[in-house]
Formats: sequence, C-alpha cells, structure tokens
Amino acid sequence: MQISKGTLDVLMEAGWVKPAGRREVPGRPLMFATSPAFLVHFGLQSRRDLPGIDDLRAAGLLDPVDLAFDRLEDGEDDREDGEVAGKASG
Repeated sequence: MQISKGTLDVLMEAGWVKPAGRREVPGRPLMFATSPAFLVHFGLQSRRDLPGIDDLRAAGLLDPVDLAFDRLEDGEDDREDGEVAGKASG
C-alpha cells in the first residue's frame, strides 16, 4: 500500500502512528504501527478491534481502484467469459 508522505506526517504529528522497524525485503521499507493514543482516540482496546478489509469494503470506504488491484492479486477477473484483454482490433 502506498501513502502520501504528507498524510503520514499528519498522522505522526497527531501521535497516532510511530515507526515500527523495517521490512526484511529489498529496499527495506519503513513500517509504521498505530500508537496507544490512536487506540484511545477511537475507543479501541487493541488493533484487533480495527475493521477488516471486508468491513471496509462493505462500508464503501475502499477506493474502486484498490478493489480492482485486490481482485487481480487474488486471481479474480471482471471480464465476462470469452472476453479477451488487450487492444481492440478494428
């Protein structure tokens, strides 16, 4: 998932996220974790109380582009049977 640097700055200034180490993958991207202040603000006991992807999808809170990428990663496809991807000839 990509996020705007400005968005991350705002979340860090609010004290809602904090650096949590680096992933052990090429490029070693920085990971962030929610803070106790985030949990208190939203009345959560733990991160397990956060809504899951299915909950966010049901609430209409996910961008349709993100949903399309999720389907591609899961091997799903929106095309009708027999429809072929690619350039139309004509």
